[in-house]
Amino acid sequence: MKHGIYWLASYPKSGNTWMRAIISNYLVNAEEAVKINDFQTDGIASSRSFFNENLCIPSEDLNLEEIQAYQPDMYREFVKDSKKDLYIKVHDAYILNKLKEPLFPKDVTKGVLYIVRNPLDVVVSYAHHNSSEVSKSIKNINDNNFIVSKPKKTLPSQLPQVMLSWSNHVESWMNSPLPICIIRYEDMLEKPFETFSKALSFLGFEIEKERLEKAIKFSSFKELKKQEEKDSFNEKPINSKSFFRNGKINSYLDSLEKRMIKEIKEKHKKTMKKFKYIS
Repeated sequence: MKHGIYWLASYPKSGNTWMRAIISNYLVNAEEAVKINDFQTDGIASSRSFFNENLCIPSEDLNLEEIQAYQPDMYREFVKDSKKDLYIKVHDAYILNKLKEPLFPKDVTKGVLYIVRNPLDVVVSYAHHNSSEVSKSIKNINDNNFIVSKPKKTLPSQLPQVMLSWSNHVESWMNSPLPICIIRYEDMLEKPFETFSKALSFLGFEIEKERLEKAIKFSSFKELKKQEEKDSFNEKPINSKSFFRNGKINSYLDSLEKRMIKEIKEKHKKTMKKFKYIS
């Protein structure tokens, strides 16, 4: 395969945007930070406009099963005339469509960079992101039938995305037949150079120390938040106060009741243990 797709995969609010900032700043290697509305990655897998433009089929006339049947060919269209490898954000779980074909076809995939984050922090961040109650976020993260961007009164700009529960989302990608590199959000914060070196190496980049240090600096939470306050961020939900909130580890301790923490730990114990979120 000459050129293909690297999927930047994660459950929502797990560091995907931060990773795209790192990739963008590393690619551009300028003397100032890349603007958050000018990331140099290659879009979002669930983009409705990408679907409509690449396949010339109006997605609004299709149900979820029909959309999923066409999605693998949409991604093949992404790659067909590309002059480079593509880095595409994806929040969907790794699933098969009604034709028993993976949504994310192996024949155009170079690899999957999967970012995992403690679900206790995810539920808090996701609640703020959606301007909803934490209890609703917990219900969603525990729901194996959870789907994002289902059409309601207005047509969302993104296609529906099957999430599954948090654990099953993580496991779906871990158990896929695609080449995968898994990194933890917490390691992105606590040991950034080592973690981003691992990620960028997997994505096919040669690591240059000063260049990566600069990309890390230009992609800091402080910088991203400052840019959003100045220019806004075109991926921010309409009802959300801000896309970038605090980006901290263990922020759930100030937000979740003990019974909520217990519920999440019991529901996702096996996967949380794998990633050392519980002992």
